[in-house]
Amino acid sequence: MPIPLTEESALSNVHADTKRVKLGTTIKQLTRLLAALDLAQGGRVLRPPTLSNSTTSLAIGAFSGIFNGLLWSLPAGTKALTATTHDVAQAQWASFRVSAKVITSGSGAQTVTLTVTITKSADVASEALAVAAVPALPSADDIDLGFFTVRGGDSTFFDATTNNLQSGAVTGMVVNFYPTTTMILESGETVRTLR
Repeated sequence: MPIPLTEESALSNVHADTKRVKLGTTIKQLTRLLAALDLAQGGRVLRPPTLSNSTTSLAIGAFSGIFNGLLWSLPAGTKALTATTHDVAQAQWASFRVSAKVITSGSGAQTVTLTVTITKSADVASEALAVAAVPALPSADDIDLGFFTVRGGDSTFFDATTNNLQSGAVTGMVVNFYPTTTMILESGETVRTLR
């Protein structure tokens, strides 16, 4: 249990060994806090977003993080797919990496903006192959938000600008969403799995 720093008189009546244990615990807590603040100088996702469909766009749930020492929270939004670039061939699969770059601007009260990128893999014969081919993050400064897979229809391709981003939008079309289970420890560092 943490010891309030204002209760000096309570410590004076405690046995010396107990004082050392309580002070040691307090020092460990302060060390962890300082380490967390140091990590916050890069970027870190604290609460990953959900991924789903919003008619022909990708819906990205609200999420929050720390970037350069600023705690930020971004509301849910959508990101449109791009014609031709995000189309998937008939009866083929593709994976789509969803990433974001956090940009701060201004001095004093800073503004945090987010640029979301959707990067498509090549079309392949199965979802397993599409998952294995999920594109890398566009740059070391991007934050991984997850990925999704799309199978083109049985008799027609998936048209990224006219077909709804949902299973069954055209016969045989399948869409699966895989939100991130990772977080960035510091801008450009390797990700680790959330537990």
